[in-house]
Amino acid sequence: MDSGIKQVRDTRGRLAFWSLMVAIAALLLLYAVTRAFVWDEGYHLMAAQHIAHGKLPYIDFCFPQTPLNAYVNAGIIMLFGEHWRPIHVVAGLFCLGAMILVAQYFWKYFPAENWRLPCALTAAVFIGFNTVVDEFGPIGQAYGICLFFTVAAYRMSIKTPASGNVFWPFLSGVFAGIAAGSSLLTAPVAPVLLIWVWVYHQTGLRWLKSAAFITGGCVPFLPLLWLYFQGKEQTVFNIVKYHALYRASDWPGADYHNLQVFMSWLSSTQALTLVLLSIAGVLFLIKRCEWSRPQRAEFYLAGWLSLAEGAYLSTPFPTFGRYFIFLVPFMTILSMPGLYALGEKMGYTQRPAWPTGIVAVLVTLMCVPFVVDSFQQTTWQDYEKVAQKVAEVTPKGGRIFADELVYFILGQAPPSGMEVSYTHTVKLSPAEEKLEHIVSVDELKKQFVNHDFVTAQSCTDAEMERYGLADAYPNRKDMDDCSIFWVGQAK
Repeated sequence: MDSGIKQVRDTRGRLAFWSLMVAIAALLLLYAVTRAFVWDEGYHLMAAQHIAHGKLPYIDFCFPQTPLNAYVNAGIIMLFGEHWRPIHVVAGLFCLGAMILVAQYFWKYFPAENWRLPCALTAAVFIGFNTVVDEFGPIGQAYGICLFFTVAAYRMSIKTPASGNVFWPFLSGVFAGIAAGSSLLTAPVAPVLLIWVWVYHQTGLRWLKSAAFITGGCVPFLPLLWLYFQGKEQTVFNIVKYHALYRASDWPGADYHNLQVFMSWLSSTQALTLVLLSIAGVLFLIKRCEWSRPQRAEFYLAGWLSLAEGAYLSTPFPTFGRYFIFLVPFMTILSMPGLYALGEKMGYTQRPAWPTGIVAVLVTLMCVPFVVDSFQQTTWQDYEKVAQKVAEVTPKGGRIFADELVYFILGQAPPSGMEVSYTHTVKLSPAEEKLEHIVSVDELKKQFVNHDFVTAQSCTDAEMERYGLADAYPNRKDMDDCSIFWVGQAK
């Protein structure tokens, strides 16, 4: 009788778990192919388009990022064509993969057995309905792929201490390396995991596991090493010099901007919920928890990853709130013991559905304003209309000045140096500009004076004023926040 009841409960649990996963997947992917849009993804997709056409990052065009995500996007372009939707779908699937890995961890391994399914479902809600994940995960930038592989590296690492097999640490190193090879914003993940694997070693050879992790972590950087030998100066500039010396060249108020970012979590109910539950989780693990040391260590690892990433992501000038997306899965992991501790204090130890259900519903409701606001924001469809007008007014072979998004939509390679608009404020010698594929503001002003561009498109008043676009062109068409200027007959 007991086994029959347990089987029914397990069946219901699986149905509830996968029903929620499918529902969140449907909503996230629907958003990905309709409303998901971030202006910055333009130069990432432009890089992928260049790679798909046989060009090399750094050597043939400027791309101040580690290259793996661009190569993944290039592969998607080669398979499905030059469009943003397939890239968004794959990025969305990476986000969903991270969510499932976290939720499945609680479903199978949470120490309080009767809390496993409720915590798994709540963890899925914490990630799947997190507004930062929803907004920045399913786009052409590296957030989605990094979310998945940092969580996958975590899952492999916690298998390592009790196993004598070097496969798990090797795989953990590979996954952490893929994340860092896609974006250096996740660089602290690998060293934190390596230290944890060393400290919490239980069986096998400690040094061999560490060596396997380091070896695995190096594998994803082989493409970057190959690019380095193709162009040492260009690779160092894009990966190191640009971020160390030139990143803040167009941000004179970066200190104040960063302070605003640091304080913004106070106005985010979702972020505040994660922070408070994480603190409750840490206090519970330290003071009242009777779980075994290995079980507690897995949650401590999530805490150390959150601290390391949070401290590291506070250092760029400027930093952005979206960067802290990488804390979401690990703070979610740390939040569940906090929620368990609160439920225990309130007398719900044997009735976990109430505290977890209430919190999950509240977090879901916190996502509603984001959904409503998304219908008022710029989308790829808006830029497609802009690109269509640019194509309409530009004669064949005419030189275009435009946002990277427009070049990508048109399937047109921009003039050399126009691949990353942020680099126009970088001041280098003429020889260095040519080597690094950068065009400065002063050079662009000269090109506008010489009427080198038959069409110009911009969506910022400052840029239009900087280059005197309104005075330089006889024709103008305003489309929402964007303007298109061109020579020749009015259309």
